[in-house]
Amino acid sequence: MGKVEDVKQEIVECLDNENIVQFHQESVRIQSISGNEKEYAEFLYNKMEEFSFNDKEFYEVRPQRPNIWGRIKGIGNGRNLLLVNHTDTVPVEGWQARWEGKIQENPFSGEIVNGELWGRGSVDNKAGMTSSIMAMKALKKIGVKLRGDVIFSAHIDEEGCADDSAAWGIKGLTEAYKSGKIPKADFCVWSDCSDNLHIYYSQLAMVALEINISGKAAYPGTPWLGTSAITKAQRVLNNLEEYSEEMWNKKFNIIQGHPRNVVYSMCGGEPNTFSVPEKCSIRYMMWGIKGDEPRTMFHDVESILRKIAIKEGLEAEIKVLYPGDTGYGYSSAEISEDEPMIKILADNLKKVTEKENMVTGAPYVGESSWIIKDMKVPTVYFGPGKLELCHTLEERIKIEELVQHAKILALSIVDYCI
Repeated sequence: MGKVEDVKQEIVECLDNENIVQFHQESVRIQSISGNEKEYAEFLYNKMEEFSFNDKEFYEVRPQRPNIWGRIKGIGNGRNLLLVNHTDTVPVEGWQARWEGKIQENPFSGEIVNGELWGRGSVDNKAGMTSSIMAMKALKKIGVKLRGDVIFSAHIDEEGCADDSAAWGIKGLTEAYKSGKIPKADFCVWSDCSDNLHIYYSQLAMVALEINISGKAAYPGTPWLGTSAITKAQRVLNNLEEYSEEMWNKKFNIIQGHPRNVVYSMCGGEPNTFSVPEKCSIRYMMWGIKGDEPRTMFHDVESILRKIAIKEGLEAEIKVLYPGDTGYGYSSAEISEDEPMIKILADNLKKVTEKENMVTGAPYVGESSWIIKDMKVPTVYFGPGKLELCHTLEERIKIEELVQHAKILALSIVDYCI
């Protein structure tokens, strides 16, 4: 191995568009919607074997739903880096109808249109997966001797779309790490989409609730004999809106902004019976900033419902949809902006793309709180792709940015682990 700068130049030249695109197309063409991740995990495992990773392992966290990890082992006395991704994607309902007759009609085609690779998972999270594996492949191919280990991990169930979803993947990763099955790391890069290569060192808190409201059915000609659950729900919505505005005006964080809450679903009544509706369901998502605790956020809504019940006789049940790492939802998480790896990533980002001032907080919630708080490993989100395209019928990744991300990762691994 020559001088470090010569090695870096060799790495950059090794990461060519053709091989990265081919790997990414193969990845997107494997359907891995939540609950069906096994084939994609097998593909990744086989690639780790093909690329001569030193260690690799499947471990099932649910029947037929494995997590995997692999490693390029260092020579010792260096810093270990963990690269994390998730294998599952959201579903594809509506995709084929949206693109009928177009080249993008198949959501698992991996077709390229105007320099962008299309398909479900092309951004979230298979882009980061491709970059991570290809960066590690380049290091093995060139024969870079690192002091620290580079550990790759991919887990199931991040999207939470399977029937039995309960954050099984990150729980399995956490247990495997704490038991010593997966080597210890000094820092973690989660290569999920960070909106065109921002470096996110914090994440929001999140609580998602289902509020089920009961009324009394009645014939529409005698509505006074019933109680409309939808009318009751409207009063709940009004109070939730007031609460949302209060939180927005009351709290602000320079990195994370304001708390923001949204009613993202409401349904009630039976359209073919014409009766006064007996049931109505609201789904409400709350995004909190640093200092907002999911338990407190939950109890705020519980208190709102209790006050309406006392005043107006509301009958309602409240259910947590995603217990997360607290039982009530996902906690916010933040690491020091002074972590050495953040500067390393930012420096290499500038070298490869000329982008500056890209270190900020994530406008979303993920599972980094488990890694930061439970595994005790400082973590950033750093991945390619436009955030606005994730989970949509227009999901696609710019090939140029995908390749850039792989180069930045590879250079940063050298700087951190050498």
